[in-house]
Amino acid sequence: SSDPVFSVADTVKWYKKMKKYYRKCTNKFTRLFIVPGMSHSKGGPSCDQHELFDALVSWVENGQAPDQVESRVNPGNSDVPADWSPERSRPLCAYPKVPVYIGGDVEDASSFVCE
Repeated sequence: SSDPVFSVADTVKWYKKMKKYYRKCTNKFTRLFIVPGMSHSKGGPSCDQHELFDALVSWVENGQAPDQVESRVNPGNSDVPADWSPERSRPLCAYPKVPVYIGGDVEDASSFVCE
């Protein structure tokens, strides 16, 4: 994350403290998703378009906890590098997992798994 307001390192530190206190119960009520390159709430050289709110609603209302959410490039974001496809997508993985390329189109989220 490229957030100039909140450090992702501080957020991870907070999450780890919470996980240490609540142990295995932590995943019953929280998930941490880090958006690489994203500024405070949008922008930055990132895939900053995602439906995390919809994932939260589905979790609260239907009991479907998210382990990953697809993120997409915003073609109107001037911070996106020129060599990125306007269709680029990536999985956002529930921390501590990260997207790992497994083969296929490097611009498509389906070419990655969360490990």
